Amino acid sequence: MGAAEWMQARSPEQSLTARIVRWYSFLSATLVGG
Repeated sequence: MGAAEWMQARSPEQSLTARIVRWYSFLSATLVGG
């Protein structure tokens, strides 16, 4: 899947920062939620 590309397509202005925050939150929720 092209999650990175999808993120860039959604928020090209906040590419790097947005992706880091989104992925960190996603990973955290996944690890905690199990």
